[in-house]
Amino acid sequence: MNTRSRSYDTDTIDSVLLGYIAGYSQRNISTITKIPRTTIREWIYDLKKGRIATPGSIEHAHYWVIEYSTEEVVEGICKICFQTRKFLNRIEDNNPWMTREEKEEGLWKNTLVK
Repeated sequence: MNTRSRSYDTDTIDSVLLGYIAGYSQRNISTITKIPRTTIREWIYDLKKGRIATPGSIEHAHYWVIEYSTEEVVEGICKICFQTRKFLNRIEDNNPWMTREEKEEGLWKNTLVK
């Protein structure tokens, strides 16, 4: 493994390699993780040459990256393990950011996507 890789922890490298194994392009992985594509390309090369062990699963709290969309259902991708999940794109009536008065007045209904 090259010296530049040493500035990243093992979990980060494993995360990137899991994304590659899951079928994501180097460009997508770089965009999500903010790691240069040349570094990712070197890790993938090292993985193929057997210099890096194939990563197992990573125990972590998911860090969902969700793109802006006007669709009712949007897809999020975990920045760490590249798992995908669908999310409802709406504000619910139990929104913790709204005050009791706003909920009682039904202000949330104006922004609710049905």
